[in-house]
Amino acid sequence: MKKIILFTVFGLFTSIVNAQIVTDELPYGLKDDSIRAKRQDIVVLSAPDRALIAREDSVTDSKPGAVRYAYPVNVNYTLENSGLWQTMEDSSKIWRLKVKLPEALSTNTYYDKFWLPEGAKFFVYSEVTQQYIGAITSEYIEGSREEPIAFATALIYGENTVFEYYQPASVKESALISISRIDYGYRYVNNPYTDTTQDLRASGSCQVNINCSEGANWQSEKNAAARVSVVSPGGSGWCSCALVNNTNNDFTPYVLTADHCLEGLDAISNNNASQWVFYWKYEYSGCNNSSVQPALRATTGATVKANNSTSDFALLLLTQNPYNLSGIIPYYLGWDRSGSAGTGGVGIHHPQGDVKKISTYSMTPVNSSCRNSNFWDVKFISTAHGHSVMEPGSSGSPLINSNHRIIGQLLGPYNCPSYQCDNPSLQQVAYGKFSVSWTGDGTTYNYRKLQPWLDPAGTNPQTLNGIPFYTIVGSDMIGCNEPETFSASQTLPSYNWSVTSPLLIVSGQGTSSIYVGVSGVSAPATATITLNGNVTKQVNVGLPTILGIEGPSYVKVNTPNTYTTRPNFTYSVGECLWCLDSYPCYSSEGGTATLTFTETGTYVLTATPWGCYQGDPSPGLTIYISYSYNVIQSTDKQISVTPIIDNTESNDDAVLQADSTEMIEYTLTDKSTAIAVDKGQMPAAGGTLNFAHVPAGTYIFRIIINDSTFEEHNIVL
Repeated sequence: MKKIILFTVFGLFTSIVNAQIVTDELPYGLKDDSIRAKRQDIVVLSAPDRALIAREDSVTDSKPGAVRYAYPVNVNYTLENSGLWQTMEDSSKIWRLKVKLPEALSTNTYYDKFWLPEGAKFFVYSEVTQQYIGAITSEYIEGSREEPIAFATALIYGENTVFEYYQPASVKESALISISRIDYGYRYVNNPYTDTTQDLRASGSCQVNINCSEGANWQSEKNAAARVSVVSPGGSGWCSCALVNNTNNDFTPYVLTADHCLEGLDAISNNNASQWVFYWKYEYSGCNNSSVQPALRATTGATVKANNSTSDFALLLLTQNPYNLSGIIPYYLGWDRSGSAGTGGVGIHHPQGDVKKISTYSMTPVNSSCRNSNFWDVKFISTAHGHSVMEPGSSGSPLINSNHRIIGQLLGPYNCPSYQCDNPSLQQVAYGKFSVSWTGDGTTYNYRKLQPWLDPAGTNPQTLNGIPFYTIVGSDMIGCNEPETFSASQTLPSYNWSVTSPLLIVSGQGTSSIYVGVSGVSAPATATITLNGNVTKQVNVGLPTILGIEGPSYVKVNTPNTYTTRPNFTYSVGECLWCLDSYPCYSSEGGTATLTFTETGTYVLTATPWGCYQGDPSPGLTIYISYSYNVIQSTDKQISVTPIIDNTESNDDAVLQADSTEMIEYTLTDKSTAIAVDKGQMPAAGGTLNFAHVPAGTYIFRIIINDSTFEEHNIVL
């Protein structure tokens, strides 16, 4: 498994969702009019009973659990029992299934079996809104044909959905795509294509957006929080979660959420959360609610590593790390397991699955009177832009203290005063203590506590700082213009650099940038630069060396003939001095030489590096042969000039051949009858061909080298 799914929406806005790695290409049905033009029936499903849904929600909304936003509609669609197959001109095949769920704000789809052969592609999209997911390919999913995975694709806004499978002609093995459920989005979905959403806007009016002034000091921490779509037999629901750091500081994608969000999953008995979808950076760019829907960016799938109802925590390991998502710099929250609450802090959450909000508290959290001493009780305060509180969907969100470390995750206002935006000052909520979750309240089972997973180094610290995802930025090669500069892509609390031989740190240790040089070695080598013990960058070391010159085996007259260097490191050679025997030398990365060969013979092309590059372009020389034909014979680029067409007024049109190891033949074909009237071997250099016996007319003269036509000309005799 590698990365991500792209969901792109055109029209009112552009939205990208990454749930697995995808090719980010338009479905065939959106880019090919002939596919859309093919008549195909739409499968119209029965919309769920809204009265029944309302009765169920009136009961479940007051209980712990993910707040439901979509109702399950069970189906059974496969490539064999539904949809329409279409064979294309290139013998590839496309299967499409069109489904409509009347009046749905959105659909999200679950697959009980999903596997694709190499080369195949799968898309989900709306022909109405042009929103699409895909292409999903075999490279980016786990499982096999024998053991296909359970799978999910995220929100497609509106009531119309198209499923599309593309199979190239070269692919013979069939895919496994079994659609088992299409959930009917009926609330807490901000569908930008319908005004209905405005009447069902998710969270209360008191909520404060994360990018208001209240969130100014929490811009790193906000990148840890996500909303998560949880699947259960009763439908799809919203909870919140947050990335947490571990003592290896290695960006392992652990997320902390609430045990009551698991909907029956358990680290020991049933840990497969492969159909969960995590949405990252789902937030408005400014303080005010916007009519422009935030970009959707998501990862799919997780495994429950530990959970415990004692402090209502669940720790999941994501299948994909969100640092692979475009536009995302995730943050892995630090934590405090000391049991000390500190004074003041924030909660960052997705109430009712809405865009990211921030709630502020100024008190010292206290042992919960609503639950027990395994929980904190917290009340939030009014701030400049509102009085944010917790709502259903906020469950599992982090409680972050004034030192910017997580000290708990939200259980909710259950058994506490549950006022929301109707009277926010009276709300009181309970958070499971991180310190209790660390030990699992004394359990010996690793699957019931945080410590084994978040302290793999075994250092047992009381606190750990958070870290943003970062990389080492700098050249891929050292030795051209040393010393080279290398720096961290993000601002970090500390900087501890190290390098391997033959590199040395010239200066900058302890700062965000270092200068690195080479210690007495110019021969090609590789070395590693490491920052803070876990982030590394491989570099090539040594001055550029030209291993060979790449170019065409045969070149044509009046056609640019380009030669490029084959260096020891990719793109390492910059400016070169190019020389051809008996001709002036030319320099620069892309020099051009116009040469006219007046004599046959063999010439040697050489290139000597004058400098080096760490990226494109690859240096080259273009030789433009203005008169002669030439053959490039060997890897050292000996250029043999042969043959030359004699355009004199002689009655017997002559063709000369230079010295060559190639078998060079000719044919003379009557152009009007396509009958060959003469053929044979080309004469040696200086020899002639006599066509006096051939009747007057127009002929095609072909030169054949090693049984392949090299050149042909119309001649008149």
